[in-house]
Amino acid sequence: MIFRVASMYVIAAWVLIQLANSIFPDLGCPRQSVRVLIVAAAFLLPVVRVRSWMFIPPAKESPVKYSRWQPLLKAMLKRMGLLYQPAALPGGA
Repeated sequence: MIFRVASMYVIAAWVLIQLANSIFPDLGCPRQSVRVLIVAAAFLLPVVRVRSWMFIPPAKESPVKYSRWQPLLKAMLKRMGLLYQPAALPGGA
């Protein structure tokens, strides 16, 4: 799964770099902008690999029904205010 995501990222980055290489000169962008895109794609590859590893679903025969990173992700989202936690209803309902 991780290698599939990484290979798709490499293919998408290659297509984006090829498009930028052909379109940026027509738009008047300096040659340096393509180099910046290449460096950014290279530096983001490890980030993509780690994030794909974090979201691997558990094995079907595993008794754990959530990813090993799910509690950490929930805590991070809650801290950033992106996770909605409904308040408990009075009376325990």
